[in-house]
Amino acid sequence: MRNEGIRVAIAASGLGHVARGMEAWAESLAAALHERGVNITLFRGCGPVKNSYDVVLPCIKRTSRLARIGNVLNRAGAWRVGLGSEAAVESFSYGTRLLWHLRKGYDVVHVQQGSLAVFLDRARKLGLLQCPVVFGNGQKAPPESLARFPYLHCLSPYGMKEVTDCIGERPHWRVIPNFIDTTIFSPGDRAAARRAIGLPQDCFVILSVGMIDKAVKRMDHFIREAAFLSAALLEETHFVIAGSRHPDSQDIERLGKTLLRDKLTILYDLERDRMPDLYRAADIFVLCSPREALGMALIEAMSCGLPAICHTFPTMEWVVGQGGTCVDMKKRGELQAALATLCNEHSLRESAGSAARDRVVAEFSEKSVTSRIIQMYGDVLSDQHERRHLAGLGVNGRTK
Repeated sequence: MRNEGIRVAIAASGLGHVARGMEAWAESLAAALHERGVNITLFRGCGPVKNSYDVVLPCIKRTSRLARIGNVLNRAGAWRVGLGSEAAVESFSYGTRLLWHLRKGYDVVHVQQGSLAVFLDRARKLGLLQCPVVFGNGQKAPPESLARFPYLHCLSPYGMKEVTDCIGERPHWRVIPNFIDTTIFSPGDRAAARRAIGLPQDCFVILSVGMIDKAVKRMDHFIREAAFLSAALLEETHFVIAGSRHPDSQDIERLGKTLLRDKLTILYDLERDRMPDLYRAADIFVLCSPREALGMALIEAMSCGLPAICHTFPTMEWVVGQGGTCVDMKKRGELQAALATLCNEHSLRESAGSAARDRVVAEFSEKSVTSRIIQMYGDVLSDQHERRHLAGLGVNGRTK
């Protein structure tokens, strides 16, 4: 099937007013599919039209007072029709508008938003939607809630295993990760990147990126292990944390000033277009979170040629491959020891950085992932055709 023969809708009610991974996924995938010649429509939930293939569907934003009726309605049983929370109210108000557009001959609607996927699935079962729903499990929905979707893709093999171990396998479920633009996130001039970000030149720079909190990204653990490393190394070392603010951020700042003093730089809400320079400015990347659905910051850093250190969680082990090492971040001193090894062994650092870049280009590049997405759409349409054919047959294969 030629790409332009597939008519695809990508939908995200938060696109235009919420900055999360799934909104970035929707925008990036739509752009990549459009570039490939797929007949794509990107349905935004707010903001201006940015591309020829955009449609904006204004909705009740989850942050509005009106959306808070979801908490009241939830107690009255309205969760049964998709009004159980602020996010679900947003999905419902957006979804009702989206349904009208989807009746105009779309072959597939693709979403990563759990509440919206459930709304569309219910509409399809009620006969209000004809095109199949493809759900990307980017939010790590509970496995038992995913049995309803005949077309599902998980972001990693382990993510799929968690689901299938619980509810069994399905023939049209796929493992397809998110992707990055490896031409933007690529190795470059380290000295120039450090000047652009404002970091010192003559030292090791060790970087961690993510929400500046204690429980999820564990930036306090990063600082404590960095302090052990700094005391043990002869070479000068500088540590950088970049990410979004969290109620824990002030405590983490105080901890950093106490243990690392001027050897720590914390960058809040760095603009997206400056992130490639931030990665290029570093020598080593660290991710301390105990688990990730995929870990896009990890992939971005590896794409820029950084060796990575992360926790021994199956998804992160799969992402890293030979591009770094995984240690038990729950044990004191494990991260410090791994960092010391990479800092002291130049050849190991270089080979791991090269392997990291190769790993991302092969597995997480736009070209690689988009090809798999288009193939998935083709499989969905073939299955739909087969279902329609079988629906026209009586028992023992006789035509109705």
